[in-house]
Amino acid sequence: MAERTLDYDVEAFPFVKAAEAIFKSSSLGNLHHESVSAPLQTPPSLRRAQVQARVGLPISKVERKGARDHAKRYEKTTEWREFLDIYQTFITDWVLPQIYDGVPILYQRKPILRVVLPGSVAPTALHSDADYWHDPNEINYWVPLTTVQGTNSLWSESRPGAGDYHPFEAHAGQAVRFYGNRCRHFTKPNTEDSTRVSFDFRIIPQQLFRPPKPIALTLSRHALDPGASKRGYYALAHPKGFEPDEAALAKQRREWREAQSKQSAQSELRVSLGDGLGDGRASLAKAQLQGTNKQE
Repeated sequence: MAERTLDYDVEAFPFVKAAEAIFKSSSLGNLHHESVSAPLQTPPSLRRAQVQARVGLPISKVERKGARDHAKRYEKTTEWREFLDIYQTFITDWVLPQIYDGVPILYQRKPILRVVLPGSVAPTALHSDADYWHDPNEINYWVPLTTVQGTNSLWSESRPGAGDYHPFEAHAGQAVRFYGNRCRHFTKPNTEDSTRVSFDFRIIPQQLFRPPKPIALTLSRHALDPGASKRGYYALAHPKGFEPDEAALAKQRREWREAQSKQSAQSELRVSLGDGLGDGRASLAKAQLQGTNKQE
C-alpha cells in the first residue's frame, strides 16, 4: 500500500481537545513551556518525553518500580477513556470504510499516544515493524495532533527498500497511512522549537490475519491474537449491519490456539533439554525486541 496523507474532520473526531485534556494544556505544540509536574502525576507518554529531553527529575527507583501501576491508573482516567471513545468511533466511521469496501478489520485495541519535546534524543532507531514479529498484512496509521515537519516528525522510506527517507509533513486533521511493516522508519533528535504530539495504530483486514509463528509468540511483547481476547493487541471492527462469518472467526481462533499450543510445547522441550531461551541467538532476538513500544 502506497504512503498517503489523508484528511479527517476534526469536529467529528476531536483528538486535539481530548489530548489537551490529558496533558492539561491548551497548546500541545508548546507543552515544553508548561510547568513540570511530579513524575507520578504526569501522563506516561509525557513523562517518557521529559526523560528523553532531560527535563525534570531523572527516573528514580521508586518511579521505575511503580511505573506499571501508574500506567494502569492513567488508563482508568476519564481523560484517557474519552480519548479512547473518540478513537473507537474513528476506527468504525473513518478507517473501516477505507478498507476493501467495508470488510471487517482487526485494529490495535489501544493506540499509542506519543510526545517528543524539543531537545529530545532520537526516540527510536531505524526499523520496520516486521523486525518485531508483526503480521505482514498490517497497515500503519500515524496521526499528528500538532504540526510536524523536519526533526520533530517520523521519517520513513516511501516503499520497502527504497531508502528515500523523508519526514512526514502533516498537521492536526490529517493521518499518514503507510506500510510500516516493511517500510523502514525512524526518528531524529528534535531540533525544532516545537513539541510533537501524535498517536499511531495498526490494522489488518480480518480475512488476511494469519496466526503468528511460535517464535513470535515467544518473543513478541504483543498478544497478537485475532481479536479474541479483551486484553489482546487487536479488537475486531465490522460495518454496521454486517453479519460476521462465525465459521471463519472460529477457524482463526482455532489456528491461534494451535499456534499457542505449539509454542508451549516447544518451550517445554527447550526447558527439558536445559537450554530454555538461553542460547545466544535467542538472547539477541529478545534484546532486539526491548524497543517494541519505543517512540516513533
